[in-house]
Formats: sequence, structure tokens, C-alpha cells
Amino acid sequence: MTVRRWAPPLLWAVFIFMLTSLPGVLFAGIRAPTNTDKLVHCTMYGILGLLAARAALAARPRARIVLIVLVAISLLAALDELHQHFIPGRSMDIRDWMADTIGATVGLMLATRRRRQEPAA
Repeated sequence: MTVRRWAPPLLWAVFIFMLTSLPGVLFAGIRAPTNTDKLVHCTMYGILGLLAARAALAARPRARIVLIVLVAISLLAALDELHQHFIPGRSMDIRDWMADTIGATVGLMLATRRRRQEPAA
């Protein structure tokens, strides 16, 4: 596994942490429909799952690798929620963590499905 392949998911993870490090007061004036943030969580971590699967699966999908990547992303999401507890105007929310994990699962599934459909080189 090369560093080049892991750069996109690592940069995306840094981007997520940068966004979640912003104080909640910056978003105080934004009125969004109820639970729209769960869709944002799913999308952000879905992209991370897709990028991480692309980096981890060099040749063909392996269930063990996919599971390890999913657990790693889920732990990262849990740490992100914990980290938000210390950011003014932010809070931890288990439902956000669940949305993150669901998003990562969908991203991983899309990546493995796509890889299976690609013709062998």
C-alpha cells in the first residue's frame, strides 16, 4: 500500500476534523430541516468510506480488509464525536456516530461493488 493511495482518505479525514472543530456558534443562524445533519454525517463519512476502500483494496475485495476499514472509520467517528464535546457550541451525539458509521458502510459497499464490476486488468 502506497502513501499516494492513502492521501485522499487521510486528507478527507482531516477535512472532517477541521469542520467539526469549528465552534457551534458559527452555525447558530442556520435553520435546516430537523435531522438534516444526519444526512450530512452520512455523506461525509460515506465519502471517507469510499476513499478508504479504494486505498485499502489493492487487487480485489476481501471481507476482512473491508471489516477492518469499517471498524477503523467507526472508531474515528466515535473519536470525532468525543472531540466535539470539547468544542464550544458542539456536543457528542450517538445518533451522529451511527449516521457516520452507516455512511461509511454505504461508501465501503459502493466501493467493493464497483471493484467487483470492473474488468480484470
